[in-house]
Amino acid sequence: MKLNKKDTSEALRGLVLLIIVMLAIIIAIVIGDARTFFGSLKTIVESAAPYIPMALGVAVVISCGEIDLSVAGLLSFCGMLTLFLASLGWNMLYVHGLVLFLALLVGVFIGFLVSRWKVPSLILTLGISFFLFGISYIIDHILKIKNMRRILPDTSIWGIFGKWWWALIIILIMFLVFVRKFSLHWKYHIATGLDIRAAISAALPIRRVKFVAFVTSSLLCYVSAMLLMLSYNLGGWDVSTGKGKELTAIAAAVIGGTRISGGRLQHFNVVLAVILWFALLYLTDRIPIVEPEMQEAAIGLLVIVVAILGSRKSRTL
Repeated sequence: MKLNKKDTSEALRGLVLLIIVMLAIIIAIVIGDARTFFGSLKTIVESAAPYIPMALGVAVVISCGEIDLSVAGLLSFCGMLTLFLASLGWNMLYVHGLVLFLALLVGVFIGFLVSRWKVPSLILTLGISFFLFGISYIIDHILKIKNMRRILPDTSIWGIFGKWWWALIIILIMFLVFVRKFSLHWKYHIATGLDIRAAISAALPIRRVKFVAFVTSSLLCYVSAMLLMLSYNLGGWDVSTGKGKELTAIAAAVIGGTRISGGRLQHFNVVLAVILWFALLYLTDRIPIVEPEMQEAAIGLLVIVVAILGSRKSRTL
């Protein structure tokens, strides 16, 4: 099957991202403070994996012409509430069920206000993020006062996640790719992001598109929270864990080729962009003269370059 220009461009971007990841690992090995190639790749992928679902969720929202900043607060809230309920002795299946329900409820609330009441998503999701951070701080304060343990039991669903987290990521990506390729809803989704006025004229289900996008983002944020808790050895969760993570997700979406104005999304490239992000962190951690502030500056410069290149490409279309 012959690839069209759009497919070729997306494939080329994915190849470039993959090459940069490999170069970062090779440079880290040459410097001398890194493992073997596959050992380094395993470390990078394991560090990046918890953030992949959240980045995909944020990219889904961006591609329909909206923005979701609530994932930062929601990430912290899901983790803190899980720790709190587990500390009370709740069965972990009930804990997961309640936390998942509340995460979806956040997505439903945002989706309803954005799609029905036309509330600006930037301001709304920012406010909800602050609110959820506030609730997380209250839960954290209760945990400190009660001197509750911050360690989750290695039982039930945690054991399954711990062994098969990579399978969960693969299934998630395959599902999103399937939806992208074969779902009529996804065509409506992209059409809404490309040109909202044309979508309105064509009587497309814009409200449903935006509602589903925010619910999807909240669902994937919950998955990221659970995977992050596993990476913290079933505990050690801090209330500030989610701070700044919405910017990481947005940056990964943009680097992966998601158009910030909507209308374009390539799931696999977003995954590669998250891995690239952590590959650069892995590399800079092994350069003695590079301070954390310089890491952020380097990654910020990468995002700026990608944004400029994307803007130039849009002007030529």
